[in-house]
Amino acid sequence: MTEQPKIKLVRIAHVYYTHKDLAVAREFLIDFGFTIASDEGNTIYFRGYGTEPFVYCAQLGSENCFAGAAFVVESLADLDLAAATLPRATPVHDSPAPGGGKRVTFYDPVDGFPMHLVYGQTPVEKNSSFPELDYNFPEMKHRSVNHTQRFKKGQAPVHKLGHFGCCVTDFAKAFEFYTTKFNLKPSDIIYGQDGKDHSVFLHLDRGMEAVDHHTFFFFEGESFS
Repeated sequence: MTEQPKIKLVRIAHVYYTHKDLAVAREFLIDFGFTIASDEGNTIYFRGYGTEPFVYCAQLGSENCFAGAAFVVESLADLDLAAATLPRATPVHDSPAPGGGKRVTFYDPVDGFPMHLVYGQTPVEKNSSFPELDYNFPEMKHRSVNHTQRFKKGQAPVHKLGHFGCCVTDFAKAFEFYTTKFNLKPSDIIYGQDGKDHSVFLHLDRGMEAVDHHTFFFFEGESFS
């Protein structure tokens, strides 16, 4: 039997959260360091200073809850594979979110929360940058005498979305799904006193390409969030 190819993820793109009080969420996220990419009333897209069109989508809803994350895939063929093989997957369709492109939505087979895969988003121009400090070392001095460095007061600028995590109700089933369907590999697995694995930090297997230590983590609990 031929093994099904994995859906090749490139990076995490953005997350969705539902908020009962969108005005409070809006104020907090701006204070946190995000800027607004698009405000559509009951849906607000926030971006960092990098090239992602948005990294956080806040939606008005009846409860505060996680509403899924999205990963960029390597090719349109990966979206076709996702649409054909993932649980409750939608057909490939145009994304209505900032940046456009194509999208497939599927649902986690253990706890039923939505997840998204995107391809072909249009990047945006950087609108800021993070200051890079000149450090002095014992024998190498990169700052002139009496030259000081001070951070500018204000919100810390957000560059990108680095990772996200959630609680799942069946660790073993979730681990099998995400590591067999996608190019996700464990960086660290944590087990409990019962000897069973309960938590995992997953990175993207991109061959010799440098990647973050983890982009997705989850742990087992009574309810997902």
